Amino acid sequence: MLHDLLHTNDGERSGMKYTSEFLRNLQKGKWQGILRYKDNNGKWKQTTKVFSTSGKTAAKKALAEWRLQKEAEAQKKPEDRLEVPHETTSYVHWYVDTLSQTGRIEPSTKLGYETDTKRIGEGFKGIDITSITPTMVQEWERRLMAERKLAPISVIKAHRLLNQTLQFAENTGDLGDGRNPCRAVRPPKMKRPEKNVLEMPQVTSLRTTLDTMPASRISVATCLGLFMALRREEICGLKWSDIDFSSGTLSVARSIGIQRGGTDRKGTFVKEPKTGGSARTLPIPGYVLESLKQRKVLMARDCLSLEVPFGENLYVEGYVDGRYYDPRQLSRDWTSLASSLGLTGTAGKRPTFHDLRHTWATVAIYEGIDIEAVSAYMGHASVAMTADEYATALPQAKARAASVMNEVLMKDAKETPDGRLPIGNDDQEDI
Repeated sequence: MLHDLLHTNDGERSGMKYTSEFLRNLQKGKWQGILRYKDNNGKWKQTTKVFSTSGKTAAKKALAEWRLQKEAEAQKKPEDRLEVPHETTSYVHWYVDTLSQTGRIEPSTKLGYETDTKRIGEGFKGIDITSITPTMVQEWERRLMAERKLAPISVIKAHRLLNQTLQFAENTGDLGDGRNPCRAVRPPKMKRPEKNVLEMPQVTSLRTTLDTMPASRISVATCLGLFMALRREEICGLKWSDIDFSSGTLSVARSIGIQRGGTDRKGTFVKEPKTGGSARTLPIPGYVLESLKQRKVLMARDCLSLEVPFGENLYVEGYVDGRYYDPRQLSRDWTSLASSLGLTGTAGKRPTFHDLRHTWATVAIYEGIDIEAVSAYMGHASVAMTADEYATALPQAKARAASVMNEVLMKDAKETPDGRLPIGNDDQEDI
């Protein structure tokens, strides 16, 4: 049980961090998790736990969650080591607090989880986590939609948190011999909204306007969004040190997060990129590179006039005093620009700044750019995510590919110098 782990083993110390974790296959669906650490005397110690899982991937997840729980509990003083609550709402609160205290989730994510926890409480307040059944989960979700009139996405988010929490409880033994009841319940389906992308006449109108604008924050941000598909938070987090003008590359190393409920700059914070794939280095298109050069000249000129030093640590879209451009202000500035140009996307609405990113991806897929390259360029967590997100663009891309290949394969032999297809050297081995 989870509460059996709340007291440190011999030699463990408050606030410790485990240096490494290992899995040992014990066969027959059992895996031994091993955590290594140094005690107060600097001697190596280890603690172990056996997991019963369906495979190595599940065992790795169970091991990671156990390590998370152990490290969180080690940070508490001995007198503060309390029994973990089993009442559902209290357990979810405890789980979210643990994630937050160990840096596994951001402040904005925790705030979102608080709303989801309240919705979980509507169905399970006062109920022990070991008493929850799949039928109860199904009925809870039905009521949220039928009686509370919540949108499917709101119910899906609450379902995800409950599922994640109860899976943690199962992996750590806090459900006893029980299994996570959420695994037997499918959350409601969410209708994917239509992408509101700009068609080429609108893109041309926007680009023509950018040609006449100085290298202001919104004009450079628009270039980065339209030509490089950067998220607004990534644009606001760019520093001059991230731009390599000699190689013509840009590195996404940080972003500006928005804390829900924040109404001023205190509601924003510097954070790591959204996903592992989001931290990436990209080639800069010539049009954008020229815009960035102009922006740097203007910023250096402002620093000179105010007698402040210009440094590579300044934000590209920021201010000479070191502040960054608030993503929410970027959205407001974009709305003003889009409204003044009368821009309308394919969904018949004024495009948001994020719709520039959708426009880039849709055009890229239509033009036949490999889906893996599109995914990597955009910083998506996986290729599957990109394919799912832009599924409506794929049929058009396939149709275009069919047309191109039909044209290529229907060419007469005389159209090539030696009558052979240019597909490699004669001595190249089959691969």
